[in-house]
Amino acid sequence: MIKEFTIRNYLSFKNETIFTMEADMERVSEHQNHLVKFGDDHILKIASFYGPNGSGKSNFLKAFLFFKDIIKYGVENFNEDQLNRRLPRRLKEFEKFNFCHDDDNTIDFKIFFINKKYEIGYELKIEKVDNSVIINYENMSYRQIKSKDFIFVFERNKTKLELSEELKLNLPSVDFNFSDKVTIVNFINKFFVNDKNKNDGVFDVINNFMFEISTMLVINSSSIIPFLEKDVKYKWLQEERIRTKTIEIINDLGIKINDILIDKDEDTIYLIREIDGKKYKLDIDKESEGTKTLLFLLPNLILNIIAGGVFIVDEIDAHLHPKLIKAVIEIFTSKHNNKAQLIFSSHDILNMTNDLFRRDEIWFVVKDKKFSSELFALTDFVNYKGERVRKDAKYSKQYLEGKYGADPFIQKGVFWDGKNS
Repeated sequence: MIKEFTIRNYLSFKNETIFTMEADMERVSEHQNHLVKFGDDHILKIASFYGPNGSGKSNFLKAFLFFKDIIKYGVENFNEDQLNRRLPRRLKEFEKFNFCHDDDNTIDFKIFFINKKYEIGYELKIEKVDNSVIINYENMSYRQIKSKDFIFVFERNKTKLELSEELKLNLPSVDFNFSDKVTIVNFINKFFVNDKNKNDGVFDVINNFMFEISTMLVINSSSIIPFLEKDVKYKWLQEERIRTKTIEIINDLGIKINDILIDKDEDTIYLIREIDGKKYKLDIDKESEGTKTLLFLLPNLILNIIAGGVFIVDEIDAHLHPKLIKAVIEIFTSKHNNKAQLIFSSHDILNMTNDLFRRDEIWFVVKDKKFSSELFALTDFVNYKGERVRKDAKYSKQYLEGKYGADPFIQKGVFWDGKNS
């Protein structure tokens, strides 16, 4: 599970911006069932992002995917002379903060994952040099959950690499003089972690880290249906329990279907409905966008709950009715989930209530006068009297009134008088 994620100089985020899934135990007491406990740490199962259009909500969620792809694919395809067309298009541009004339050509990422065994910290910096991008810096450390002391794993600083004694002992003959286009953590994981003789100690830590990275699923509203449709066909074909559970949840939400059929020859998904004892099949393309979105989200969501992982959805309200969004949130916050997280952006204020959210689960994104995005939690907000938001406050009402500094509407006072039409 994610404990903390930090970015700097990426897209609209110029300054170091810290997002945390660690519960604010001192100031927030509501919804204790929303927490997963690892030792002394209490981790949130959900987090939501709100703010006006263009504030940077999507950019922050894109950072998760960009970070994941660098670890997985490296930065080789940034080289403008050697573009690898098989790699994601999103990696073909070095997307630092645009509105700045300085020579800061480094993008920074830092993440902390936590589970029953470890808390793992990892830092990554990439730098643009002329027309090429390199991995400038990389660092990993971890601690056992029962310990407070972090243990060094490795540190890479451009041309210099320092390994822990355990890594030196287990990799004595390895030549680490390799490309500055790939990450050390993926290199070790790919070539050594699967070795039968190297599955404990620091190698187990790296394996845990890569599991967290691999189970981080990031989707956006524009690609949600085509992206998930192909993926879902596989899951429904291979996992009977996933298909059965999907049908069960869909019916519980009031969308009545009897079965789901996947025609391999036609490469089509059909929903089966029974009316007066007769069964009818309907091509899923004829269903509403909301129904399709939910059907494609649920199999991944169910697997996420079972195996653990982080489900990140940009503009979750783009195709889902507020009642369905509420249902998805409640799946993640239920007592049956103890290892999966949901992070999403939304304009859905109907669900911004104290019945559904803790105050430390609501985040706002705004832009300052220099067009740099800023991120803050509802728990950070203090009014002119020095008072923090109460747990019985009407969050959505206060948000619409602009009391949280992230007014969802266009600048106040803007109007159209009908002239020149």
